[in-house]
Amino acid sequence: MLVSVRARVGIRVTVRLLTPSFRLHRSAAFFATGRAFSTVGNIEGQRAIASQGATLESLSVEQLVECDDTVGVRSVDGVMEGSCGVFGGWPYLAYEWLIKAGGVRTDKSMPYCSGIQYGQPGGCLPCMTKGYNTTLCGNHSDLFCNTSTTLGQGPKGLCKSAEGSVAQLKDWRRVGNNATAIADELVATGPLSIALDATIAFQFYKRGVLRPSSHPILGGCGKDPELNHAVLLVGYGTDGGKDYWTIKK
Repeated sequence: MLVSVRARVGIRVTVRLLTPSFRLHRSAAFFATGRAFSTVGNIEGQRAIASQGATLESLSVEQLVECDDTVGVRSVDGVMEGSCGVFGGWPYLAYEWLIKAGGVRTDKSMPYCSGIQYGQPGGCLPCMTKGYNTTLCGNHSDLFCNTSTTLGQGPKGLCKSAEGSVAQLKDWRRVGNNATAIADELVATGPLSIALDATIAFQFYKRGVLRPSSHPILGGCGKDPELNHAVLLVGYGTDGGKDYWTIKK
């Protein structure tokens, strides 16, 4: 599922994972890989729900970072977008790529490494995907990278093979911006991949409920927010009589 949150409510951030291993190295802070975490988190949730909790398996974020080269048009406004490796992308394009690629791997078979400082255990230096769209992504020919450090782009060539995929996607759909509809879908479907405006407000978040609308300069709840970060919507509630969403990032 893919939604954009524009409702004027607070946001509660959580770092709890909905998967069995608490992987502290999982971070989107180093690069613009939020859409990969958001997409994979949604799929992990769907597998867990479909199996009634029997399948609690961490899936590969790195697969999308290294392999997704999709270009597509946003249906809501007709804007052309592209998947840009460590420089960002959109969850809906990630879903499209996973459908085309034949599925998503486990985190164990293709662990997250692009966000780990190179030289540290588990780190890697992925390059841009071959033939990436320079018009949409910018020219990153000067990116310091080394495909031999990766599983997807390197000698093992996991980006080119669907063998080993554990979850196949049939389709995806967009949920409207109405807060009630989003809450209903969250209850009915489970964790949702969402896009929001994290321009400044999230840089100052520490704890509790974040209410960007009370500080207009911080952004986040404006009339026309800039959707620039993808996270996983996992819940909602009320705090002091005010509604909030709970997200995982």
